[in-house]
Amino acid sequence: MSEKVEIKTGTKIDREELLKTDISKLAIMTTSPPPSDSVEGQEFRYSAYTRCPWCGHVGWTNGLDSDVYINVICGACGQPFRA
Repeated sequence: MSEKVEIKTGTKIDREELLKTDISKLAIMTTSPPPSDSVEGQEFRYSAYTRCPWCGHVGWTNGLDSDVYINVICGACGQPFRA
């Protein structure tokens, strides 16, 4: 039995909107989940695979929130999006 992996597709935002973002609330999409020992003692709302709406790259994003959208920087193309 295989597990289906859900990928959350982001929404494009422009650079001006990105500049209004509190840097402490900005997420960066990486190519893979961090090693389990590197997040010890940290609390993330939740983590999931996300897809960049600019280039289609799929990566891992920490700090997603089910109640509000957060701004993310694509780890491949560097474009901002909301997830």
